[in-house]
Amino acid sequence: MQHQPIFIRHRTKTIKTLMMYKKLLITSILLLCIQISHAQPAMEINLSVEFFPQKAALYGYSVSNKHFMNARARIRLNADSQIQAFYLHSELRIDSIMLKGETIKYQTEKVPYRYNYNGLALKVKLEPSRSFKNSELIVFYSGFFHPSKVRSLSDYMQIDKNTGVFLRGYGYSLWFPVFISSNEDAYTTNFKRISITVPEKFSCVLNGRQLEEKIIHSKRISTWNPGYKNIKNIQVVAAPFQKTAKKHIKFYHQTDGKNKSRVIAFIDSLQNFYSNTYQEPDQNRNIYLVEMPEYGNISAGNMIGITTEVIEHFNSALSARATIAHELVHAYVHMPVQKSNPMYAFIIEGFPGFFHLYALDHLLPEKEFSLKAYMKKIKAAYAKKQNTGKDRWNNELPEEKPILAIQADEIGNYKDRFMLNDRVRLFLYDLYLKMGKEKFEIFIKQVLNGKITQYEDFADAITTFLPGYEQQVYFWLKTTDPIST
Repeated sequence: MQHQPIFIRHRTKTIKTLMMYKKLLITSILLLCIQISHAQPAMEINLSVEFFPQKAALYGYSVSNKHFMNARARIRLNADSQIQAFYLHSELRIDSIMLKGETIKYQTEKVPYRYNYNGLALKVKLEPSRSFKNSELIVFYSGFFHPSKVRSLSDYMQIDKNTGVFLRGYGYSLWFPVFISSNEDAYTTNFKRISITVPEKFSCVLNGRQLEEKIIHSKRISTWNPGYKNIKNIQVVAAPFQKTAKKHIKFYHQTDGKNKSRVIAFIDSLQNFYSNTYQEPDQNRNIYLVEMPEYGNISAGNMIGITTEVIEHFNSALSARATIAHELVHAYVHMPVQKSNPMYAFIIEGFPGFFHLYALDHLLPEKEFSLKAYMKKIKAAYAKKQNTGKDRWNNELPEEKPILAIQADEIGNYKDRFMLNDRVRLFLYDLYLKMGKEKFEIFIKQVLNGKITQYEDFADAITTFLPGYEQQVYFWLKTTDPIST
């Protein structure tokens, strides 16, 4: 086999590296342009919501307010807005819409909407002859949110006067106007203020920064500034919480919280590791840790939801600490990637599935957690799943497919049980072993801070550290071939 002279190989590699960084620079500029452009219809949103009002005014008479909300959304539209419709949860109703101080006409219909927990949305069609450019739209709406566990265990969106409020944004429950039809990519907008009114016994938490809280006539009014947020990451929780604060961590709990000091200290150590090893998140360092009911291990920005079970078993169960580490890591390994991108599932769910384990290996004693031992078990379990088509509980697994063939709406079928976690973890662990700790951490910082979301750029970044690894990248991400023992 004929080899290139060493100086030619080095020159080729240097050119390849320069081209990669040129791509990164262009990508960064484009991302910046997108952020400062007026591409999205809603440039600014102010929300005022009251849960459990004394009278449900929607029907013109008093009805049960147990699952009810009244809301007003003030939406500043940009100069390029060509909006024709927006969407709300299907149980909500429009009371009126105003534009430039004038009440305007609209039409509504219920339509299939995959990214709402019950699969339906209220489509609100606006007057086609109106110009909405560079103006403020005010939407008054109200209605019910009944408790639900529809598509998956975490989809229990609800408004319930006894147990509390839990609503997530686009992708789960449309509790504020959204200007995209089903299956479109979410967008970023500026939530200037969200004011939530609940009974005095409740405390309210949003992801962002709390501006003020006051009690008027037995009602607690809490005002927040989420800032620039992806619309699917706006989340609100309200319940009869107690609050414990230490440094930048605020813990909202309902039980006695006997392990709260240990939980807070653990989160503090995780934050430091994640910031130093991965990237700074797109948020302030304030963390709102919220005790949730069953299935509530969910993160959204700087709000981390963990269940009562996790808190109670924090000291005795590794799974409790792993859950917290996983939920917290999302914000530190997140990158903007469109649902149509084949890398979407790999980045959005694959990265958090490995990088919290990497942190546990560094922060916990070896007797409590060893990444090497853990990955050995994952490798054996993955091979068994491939051979049998069943998980450890003997349940049928979905059809195996390459990681980059998993679509955005298929993530729920694959995460936590099969390809998306097992194969991704084994892939990233292989990179770690072959690069070594120092090179691996430099590599992942470059990927995250460079926002590398295209397969070719990702492969180039790897081969900068591991020359000749191109076929291995293809093997891991684009095939389902068995892993050699």
